[in-house]
Amino acid sequence: MAVDPLNEVEMLCDGLINNDGILRENNAVKMIPDESVVRIQFGERIQLTSDEFERLATAFLSDLRRKFL
Repeated sequence: MAVDPLNEVEMLCDGLINNDGILRENNAVKMIPDESVVRIQFGERIQLTSDEFERLATAFLSDLRRKFL
């Protein structure tokens, strides 16, 4: 995966907070949308289905455990 779930959540949060709900490219975090968990493309509105949210949450928590516990 080109971006880990922790960074993906960071980019989604940035889009929701700072970019009117739109996913924008970030110079600090490189991301290939087609290789991310939810596959939202740059410039698209961030809207997750319940299945996408569950997949992202599972990947996010798994990544947290692997890296920090």
